[in-house]
Order: sequence, then structure tokens, then C-alpha cells
Amino acid sequence: MTALAPVRKKRQNNLTLATATELSGEQHVDVNASDLDKQSDREEFAKADIRLSLGWFYLVIFFGKERRSPERVREERKEHPVLTLKNAPVLIFIWLSVFVVALLASGTQF
Repeated sequence: MTALAPVRKKRQNNLTLATATELSGEQHVDVNASDLDKQSDREEFAKADIRLSLGWFYLVIFFGKERRSPERVREERKEHPVLTLKNAPVLIFIWLSVFVVALLASGTQF
């Protein structure tokens, strides 16, 4: 494995290959360490980290304290709105699941 392999693989730091090849050995270590810090931050602050692969689809749920700024939350909601046609099947499934659980908890018979 070359010193550039993690940089090429992750690309989380928005480095182009040209930029990555110009980095010194110490800079590569810093870049890769920052990637590890980001991963450990996610693990530390996510109180729940559920990743389910169910054959033809997957579901990822993170639960924890919101650490993003209100401005960043607004920007991400504009970029990735929840109420879209592609999200409709998941939202309907969640709504129906909550409805069925509520019915079962109330003792109502079908």
C-alpha cells in the first residue's frame, strides 16, 4: 500500500490527485489522521448507529446530539428535503409501522 492509497481511497478531504501527489509524507499522515478523527467523532457523538442491509436496500440511522450549526442544518434541508417522491415509500412505511404499533399498544383488535 502506498502512502497515497488512503488519500486516493477516501477523497473526503476534496483533494485532487495532483494535490495529493504534492503532499509531503508528514502532510499525508496529517490528512489520514484527520480522516480517523472524523470517524472517531462520529462514533463518539452518535448515541445510536444502526446500519441494516436488507438484500436489495440498506438503511442507516444515526441518533445523537445535533452538533451542526443552524445555518448548516438549513442548507442541508434545502439540498436534501425529506418530503420528496423518492422518500415517499420509506415515509409511508414508517407512518404505517407507527400506526400499527399504536393500534397494538391500545389493544384494538383487527
